[in-house]
Order: sequence, then C-alpha cells, then structure tokens
Amino acid sequence: MTNSGFTKLLPDDLVRMPWKNGGGMTTEIAKNGQGSGDQSWGWRVSMADVATDGAFSIFTGIDRSIAVIEGEGMDLHYPDGRKTGLDLNKVVNFDGGESVDGKLRNGPIKDFNVMVDRRHYKAHLEIASGPKEIGKTNL
Repeated sequence: MTNSGFTKLLPDDLVRMPWKNGGGMTTEIAKNGQGSGDQSWGWRVSMADVATDGAFSIFTGIDRSIAVIEGEGMDLHYPDGRKTGLDLNKVVNFDGGESVDGKLRNGPIKDFNVMVDRRHYKAHLEIASGPKEIGKTNL
C-alpha cells in the first residue's frame, strides 16, 4: 500500500536471511540493488535477533549504524582493545570492515541496522522517542 510517498510493509513482505558470516538471521526491511563486489546492495536497512556472543559479519567499504531495540544491550569489542557499549535505543556507528565482536550483557537482543556503501551513500540513524518535527512534517 502506497500513501504520500511511503510504502507500508507488512511482516509477510520482509525477507529473512542468514547473516553473511552464518552466525544468525537478519530480517531485511529495505535495500537498493546497486551494489558492487560481493554486495548485492548499495544500502540496506535490517533487523537482527542476536542470541549469542560472536563476531559481526565483515562488510568492507560499508558504514554501519546499529541500535538495540529490544533487550539489555551488548558491548562491541575491537581488536585494538577498544570497547563500545551498545545500549537500548542508542546508536553506534562503525566501519563495517572492522573485526568487531559482540558480547551480550544479559540475554538476547534485537537490533536495527543501517548499512551504506560509503562511496555512494551516507546515512544518519536516530532513535526518536516521540514525534519529531522535520521541516514541516511530523514523523
């Protein structure tokens, strides 16, 4: 159903697929088909259910934005010793080509992901807790 330039997606419209690294499943919400190399897309929006600790899939040349939308969060660990907290409804941005391990804090989570090929796209992910005015439109 299309209304005012937006398309309403129903659960049956969404595509579930294995993670690139095979460690879990993601639900693809939207993508464009203009990818290159081993990517079939130039940008993608998805949700993932994360039930265990483990490595993130490597996406060279991709900028990633991620936010936990259910659960108590996880910590992202990088090879150089850095650690970033991924808290409920807080956005973390990172290079998809980096080796990142996720450690769940207290049980499974669901996360929301935006990934873009940085040569062609930029993305900004923000979690809104209520209506936000953008120009003359409330979302």
